[in-house]
Amino acid sequence: MATAASLDSVEFFLGGNRNLRVYYQFGDDNTLRESCFAQDYGWFIRGNGIIAKDAKRNSPVTATRWTDNPGTTQIRVYYVDDAHDIRECQGDSQLTSLWTSRTIGYASDTEIGLGSQLAIARPDKDDQLLRLFY
Repeated sequence: MATAASLDSVEFFLGGNRNLRVYYQFGDDNTLRESCFAQDYGWFIRGNGIIAKDAKRNSPVTATRWTDNPGTTQIRVYYVDDAHDIRECQGDSQLTSLWTSRTIGYASDTEIGLGSQLAIARPDKDDQLLRLFY
C-alpha cells in the first residue's frame, strides 16, 4: 500500500460555504493529486484528480490561495520535479478550470538541496505577492 509522502491544503469560503483542497503525492509515483471538500457536498475529486505528473518522488509540496474576484479563489501549488527545478501549478476554485504549470526556479539558479522542503508565505493577506522558501 502506498503512503502519502507530502501534502498541503488550502481553505476558502464560497457563498459562505467552507471549501478545502488537499494536495498530495504518494511516495511511489511522480503524480501530484487534488482532493476537494465542499461544505454543501462533501468530499470529491474534480476531473481525474491529477494536477501534475512530473514531481520527483517524495517531492515537497506547499500550497497557497487568495481571492482576486468575488467568487474566484486563485490556488498555487509548488513542488520539485525530477530535474530538481521548482514548479508552480496554477488553478482556481472553479470546478471546470484546468491546471497549468511552469518552472519558476531552475536547480542551477536556486541551489535547492536534496531533501529540502518548501514553504510559501504571503506577507499581506489576499495579496498576490508570494515568497517561496526552500
